[in-house]
Amino acid sequence: MSCPSCHDTDPHHSWNRSRGLVTVARLIAESHFSVTLVRCPACSQSYASTFSERIDWSDSNDPQDWLVIPLDADEAQALLVAPTHIIEMALNALPPRRYLLRWFAREATAPEVRWSEGEVWVAPHD
Repeated sequence: MSCPSCHDTDPHHSWNRSRGLVTVARLIAESHFSVTLVRCPACSQSYASTFSERIDWSDSNDPQDWLVIPLDADEAQALLVAPTHIIEMALNALPPRRYLLRWFAREATAPEVRWSEGEVWVAPHD
């Protein structure tokens, strides 16, 4: 389902490799929430790449979350043609899987990254 160009057992290496994925389509492009369909240039594995941010009005330390979710061809095509208003729901309805999670918590001094297993959950956003 993936290759050494887009996947590594170390989540930090996988995060760095995910920055080299090729954009197929920007599905949602809002200031605090985005969803981009991306593909590995070496093996053509599709991913949904998400960004979610919640505004911290009191301390201006906005929590941020990124997901890199592997998709099969049917899932990628379904997202590509889905109306914008159902994309987040469609991502949350994906069957359980392993995906990359990177987050910058409100109290943190640096982002963390790890592999997550199970149901996909797109973080809340403004």
